[in-house]
Amino acid sequence: MKLLILGASGNSGLRFVRMGLGAGHEVTAFIRNERKFAEQLTLANPKGLTVLTGETAVATATAGHNAVINAGGSAIEPKGYVPLIAGIVRAAEQAFGTGGRFWFFGAAATPDIPGMKGHKKLPTAAR
Repeated sequence: MKLLILGASGNSGLRFVRMGLGAGHEVTAFIRNERKFAEQLTLANPKGLTVLTGETAVATATAGHNAVINAGGSAIEPKGYVPLIAGIVRAAEQAFGTGGRFWFFGAAATPDIPGMKGHKKLPTAAR
């Protein structure tokens, strides 16, 4: 299977990349910072990995893949997240038409838990 992972250099995206490669899939990692991604991946020239930077249009990157996983963006910043997701959906629809597989993955914000050290309170708009 040919997978495209958007936000591949983030915590969740990086896990998807490793899982996909470990399962023998062809993985395209869509990232912003190639150096950061290479440092985080810690695999030297993994077989089946292609890396694209944000300079490539999402619709162009999506073409030729069997499935797309979006792990990019942060839902706790809705002003930037909503337009990002809307753009990705349009690009996926354009590239896949009907019948494509697209999975939006997003980490849920942790609720405020009294006594948790280092926990940051969420902005009101994100609750």
